[in-house]
Amino acid sequence: MSQTLRCELTLRRALGLGAFLICFGCPVELISFAAGPTFNKDIAPIIFKHCAPCHQPQQPGPFNLLAYPDVQKRAKQIVDVTSRRLMPPWLPEAGYGDFREARRLSDEEIRIISAWTDGGCDQGNEPLSVQPPIFSEGWKWGEPDLVLTLTEPYPLVESGPDVWRSFVIPAPMQAMRYVRAMEFQPGNKAIHHAVIRMDPTPHSRERDRSEPGLGFGGITLPETARPPAGHMLNWLPGRVGYRSPEGLAWPFEAGADVVVQLHMQTTGKPEIVAPKIGFYFTDRAPTNQLLVFPLRVRTLNIPGGESRYMVRDSYTLPIDARVLWVNPHAHFLGREMKGYARLPDQSTRWLFWIKQWNFNWQDDYSFREPVMLPRGSELFMEYVFDNSEGNHFNPTRPPRRVLFGEQSADEMAEMWVQVLPRNAEDRAVFERDFQGKTVREMGDYYKYRLGLNPSDAKAHARLGFVAGSQGRPADAEKHLRKAIELDPKDDDTRMHAGLFWLNEGRMAEAEASLTEAVKLNPANDTALGILGYVLMKQGDLFRAEECLNASLRLNPKGPGVRDNLRRLEQLKARARKPGVGR
Repeated sequence: MSQTLRCELTLRRALGLGAFLICFGCPVELISFAAGPTFNKDIAPIIFKHCAPCHQPQQPGPFNLLAYPDVQKRAKQIVDVTSRRLMPPWLPEAGYGDFREARRLSDEEIRIISAWTDGGCDQGNEPLSVQPPIFSEGWKWGEPDLVLTLTEPYPLVESGPDVWRSFVIPAPMQAMRYVRAMEFQPGNKAIHHAVIRMDPTPHSRERDRSEPGLGFGGITLPETARPPAGHMLNWLPGRVGYRSPEGLAWPFEAGADVVVQLHMQTTGKPEIVAPKIGFYFTDRAPTNQLLVFPLRVRTLNIPGGESRYMVRDSYTLPIDARVLWVNPHAHFLGREMKGYARLPDQSTRWLFWIKQWNFNWQDDYSFREPVMLPRGSELFMEYVFDNSEGNHFNPTRPPRRVLFGEQSADEMAEMWVQVLPRNAEDRAVFERDFQGKTVREMGDYYKYRLGLNPSDAKAHARLGFVAGSQGRPADAEKHLRKAIELDPKDDDTRMHAGLFWLNEGRMAEAEASLTEAVKLNPANDTALGILGYVLMKQGDLFRAEECLNASLRLNPKGPGVRDNLRRLEQLKARARKPGVGR
């Protein structure tokens, strides 16, 4: 080897390629091309933006990524999970919906991380191009107007399967307030995600009392625990909370309970779970009201071993609407999900496309700009499920047949959509139109249930309700009587039968069925309220008042009960007037 070449190699090793090029007369502009990426200049902006929100204290990330040593020692792992697009967890494909929360790395960012690792994870001598994020333990949006937490901390064991637990938090609200924002503080790494609902009735408290320990289990909430109309109050790792769109605050009713459902993962040590929820109020009443509605398929019947089971649902919008947000949902067998709209001119507007669903990283997605859909646009959801052994998320080996259900071992197919109508008139048009879809869907589902089990009393009862809603009284009566025959102890069926006979004008039968419902379940506030109305219509004012007041004590928010009590007082006043009834 020549002396000159040995000098060149020595310089190259000692000073780096950039210095070598300078020594041998290369143009200065080639220096940056030759130098590899550094943490301070190239990697920190990527990590701090996309990874640190979860990989920090009190968030679910299993380790911190807030400084060079944190990232350097896990560089190969970071290359692996980013190149396979496992991290950061972001399911929608690029180019099929533009979302505010997008955490998806670009191909160039992934290439830079890989090049940095291959080059030896150089920290760089230059100052950090971005400052490390500061994650304080205080409230990110300032001190809330109201802070709620669990009535007592929940002890989570150190190991075992994921835990789904719901907690009822009484709220000391003396009057209705409008909420402009809600901030959620998980408190520790055990909380994977949270769903927040409001229940103006006592039903969630009753569910809590019915199970030992704090809260109640499962992923099914009482029907009365619902999000505020048009809003979905969910928290996921890396988020702060939920801000209502400008001018669209939601009402927090006096007396309503907050129901918090937590998905918790064990961490290898006992955890004390005590999240906090902060509410920020405004005196500004909403100028409009959002709508949230589902496209869904509940007639799922996925054979064991089936790798590509497809379902589809659609709905044609009866109004012009702006889509603000979308939430796809399935369980462990979900594989591919598509949501899109076909406009009246037959063009397609994508909402999202998820090519590889992951139940553990389910999310909801807010569009950066509203997606404008004119009246007559048809919304579609198309989902594919994989119930084969090739799906490593499949919870059963060998795969078994899976049906619709709300437990995680069952399966679901839903696409929730949030839209903003132009005004209250359009909202009323939508609600009337969508009610028809809901009733048809209910009929399909309970026919499917009867196909699985002809002795399903609940399915007969619900089909009776559907038939009555669709103006088929003979079918309604047939199904309701069959439901009572199969399960004479079900107060809900007796109540629906009483409501049907009330609508048919058969007051004596309505009274008898509702009386039986209340006898079976004295806490059925809805049955008590309807029975009070039936008795009032028949002139039995004393018993009517008893029933209506009992309903009101159980549920101060019972629909129509206060109105019926006012009518009752008017009837009593008329009855006391001289000459009335003679």
